[in-house]
Amino acid sequence: MHYSSSLNLCGIPTGNNMATRKTINVEDVKEWANTNLSLAPMGAGNDEYVETDRAWRQGVMTMLENVLMSTDNYRGFRYLAIDEVPTGCTPGIRRDRGEEKKFENTDNTRVRYF
Repeated sequence: MHYSSSLNLCGIPTGNNMATRKTINVEDVKEWANTNLSLAPMGAGNDEYVETDRAWRQGVMTMLENVLMSTDNYRGFRYLAIDEVPTGCTPGIRRDRGEEKKFENTDNTRVRYF
């Protein structure tokens, strides 16, 4: 069998050697994202959680929102409280404060999508 060796502008193979299109369950993607936005992900090769930075979580949020909106599955999100993030991490909302101070010293990447 002969395969074409041409690539598109992004370096992705085109023509006869294209892989068969695969699908992924949107709920599985959302669950993975929610887990990684609420907890610090597991470190490679060990059982301890490691802190991720805000830029990484923003990337996860952007990817997930794009998937949810393009598949008509976006149902909003909520901010995570102090008891929903790893110890020592900044929460997305502080429910124990007055209305005007709920978002002081918080991290807007600590969310959970519905």
